[in-house]
Parts: sequence; C-alpha cells; structure tokens
Amino acid sequence: MDAKLTRKLDILKHYLSHLPDTSPLSEPGQSTYNFESLEASPEDIEDYGETGAINRQLEIIFGSRHNGPIVFVECGPRLVGVVKVLHTYLLKDPGSAILQKWVEDLTTSATLHFVCSGIPLPDSPVQATVTSTISTNVATGKKAMQKLDSKKMSSSHDPDYVDIPEPEDNRKGGAKTLPLLREIAIYCHPKDNPGTKRRILDHGSKCTYLDHKLRDAAIEVMADKAPGPKAIIPGAEVSSTLLSPAIAMASASSSTVIGSVATEKMMMKFVSEGKKASKERGDYALMKFFVCCGIPPSIADTVEFKDMVSTLSSTYSPPSATTLEDKLIANEGAKITLAVATYLKTCHNLTITFDGGKICRPKSLYTIHVTTAGRRSFCMELDDASLLSHTADYILEALEQVNVNITNMELDIDTTIY
Repeated sequence: MDAKLTRKLDILKHYLSHLPDTSPLSEPGQSTYNFESLEASPEDIEDYGETGAINRQLEIIFGSRHNGPIVFVECGPRLVGVVKVLHTYLLKDPGSAILQKWVEDLTTSATLHFVCSGIPLPDSPVQATVTSTISTNVATGKKAMQKLDSKKMSSSHDPDYVDIPEPEDNRKGGAKTLPLLREIAIYCHPKDNPGTKRRILDHGSKCTYLDHKLRDAAIEVMADKAPGPKAIIPGAEVSSTLLSPAIAMASASSSTVIGSVATEKMMMKFVSEGKKASKERGDYALMKFFVCCGIPPSIADTVEFKDMVSTLSSTYSPPSATTLEDKLIANEGAKITLAVATYLKTCHNLTITFDGGKICRPKSLYTIHVTTAGRRSFCMELDDASLLSHTADYILEALEQVNVNITNMELDIDTTIY
C-alpha cells in the first residue's frame, strides 16, 4: 500500500475518533457497528469475490451511498473499527477502486458531521497510527479475533471486570436479596465504570453461556412476577388459576369483607389490595398495548403520553420506560417462554430444526424451532453466535439446551446433524 493511501486511512481514523457528540456514544454490548467480527461469508466470496463481498457487508451496515452522504448513527471505538477492515483488505488489494471509494466517502461523511455541528476539523495526525498487527495477521493468514469453540465457560474470570467482596445483608426489614442472584452473577463492577448496574435476572434468563438450570430458574422467577393472567397456549389445558397473586388476594378479600362486618383493618387491606390489583391490570394492559402495537417503550416517558393517561385516570400512575422494558415486557416474555416449554412437554413426536444467518450489525445468529406433530412451530432460541466457531459441536450444544428444556433428556452425542 502506498504512503498516500495510508495517509488517507490515518486521517479517516483520526476524524472518526474525534466525531462531535451530536452522534450518540454506543452503550456497552449494544453497538450498531461491530467490525471486529466482520468477515465475508464463503457464499458471498464465491459470488462477488473477496472485495465485492466486503463491499456488500459495508453496504448492509452503512446503507446505500446513492442517497447522499453516510449518516453515522453512533460514534466511538466500534465505528473506528471500520478503518482496520479497510486497511486489512486494501493490503490484499491496494488497487481496489471500490475500497478506496469507501475511504473517500467515509472521510467526506465524517467531515460533514463536523461542518453541520459547527465544530472545526481536528488537526490531522502527524504519523500513521493504523495498528501494525493487522499486517502481521494478513501475512500469517490469522484472524484478528480468536473465536470460541463452545459456550460452556471453564472460568468466570473477565479482565474487564473487578471482583469485589459481596456485602452481607444484615437488614432487619425490607426485601431480601434473591438467593438465585448469587448463583447467576458474581459481585463485581467494570474497571472503567464502578457504578454500572445491570438487570441480572433479565440477562440470566437469556444468557446462553449460563447453565440451562440457572436460566430456567431465572425464567420461573420472572414469570412469577409478571402481572395479568397466566400465558395459555391455545389447545392446551387451561389452569384454573388465571389471576396473579395480588388480583386473587383482592378477590378473596372482597368476598370476605362483603360477607361480614368490615373492620377498619380489613377495610384498609381491602383498599390496599384493590389498588394493587388495579395497578397490575393497568400495567398489564399498557404492556400489551406497547408490545402488540409495536410502540417504542421510550414513549412512556414523554410528557404527552403522561398527560393522556392522567386525563383518562387521575389515580393510575403509568410505569416508566425503564420499568416497561426491563420489568413488565421481560417478565411477560419469561411467562410465555415457560408456558411454551410446559406445553411442549405434553406433546409427542416433536421436530427440532435450526438455521443460521447474519443481521446488519453484523451478528451471526442461530434460530432453533420446535414443531409439533400438529405442525405448530415455536421459536425456542435466538442464539448470538458471533464470537463462536460454527461447528457441529456448537450446533449440538445449542440443540441440547432446547431439548433438555422440553424433554428432560439429553441428545445422543452421536446424533447426525443435517
């Protein structure tokens, strides 16, 4: 690669590293850009050639450039990673007009971000800063990222986190720490942000790196907390208990109070449980409205939405966007997951199917479906396999997780995967 092209890459990296804060900084684990795991599929390479395949992946991520300059949806190290991708493939094909056009278009778009924000361009870098290890990786044929062979963790050590002593819960009153949380998570914090908090149960119910027994336990706890009636699979046996504990208690209290002389203490309990039941019904109906109509949970925090709810009912306080997304929707999802698994355990002649693909982030995903003899199909797993080698052993491992949940039996290790 000539010095002129190297200089262009250095300028692009410098501009992307100093983009104005008008573009949001990506949240950990939620970035739209993930160039570390970007690689062209063998099918695309066969159809378009290696350069054409990478061009296709970049168009999936950034969109078509025929409609104007590229709009960056976020800034940060994940976006800067595109420079390494371009550098890697320009080393293989320095004369590629397609890749050189990407360098020019991305530089132009970065420049426009500064101009539109009214911020002067940062001083150009003095010397090349592109990571030298890329050249080594290209020369040796090694990939920059070492992919895992399995999701079964041999160690819980993470160099980006610091383990800290778990505090003793000596409180005399109030809610106690759920014992399951101590099994799912280790008390720690990120090295660069000690104050970060995560929804442990929500994450534990979806994390495919966890043992399936811990995942099932997390799902059961979340499902038990979900308001509203129990999830029912059409055609399955209906449970006689359809209401959540709070609503059932309110009903029981109502019949008790009406049939006897209401003392002040009983009346207070009746009113309290009635308010709680009313709140649960309202939250459940609101959650269904947001999910079934495809409305972003962030709408729940807008002034207009709160004004509308207060006009309809002055006694109902709607949940925040965080509560809606991290608690109500997550718990309802766990309730449905549990109902599906329970239903499938009553069925015979089940068929497990799987398929892999990529989304535009890009991320590699494997979907696993279970189909009944009556041709009712259920999506049981949407597994992120971006950091794993897609071998037969990995697929069998993913299938075993689903199989154990619905049959309590392990797949034969010699099972042939088609």
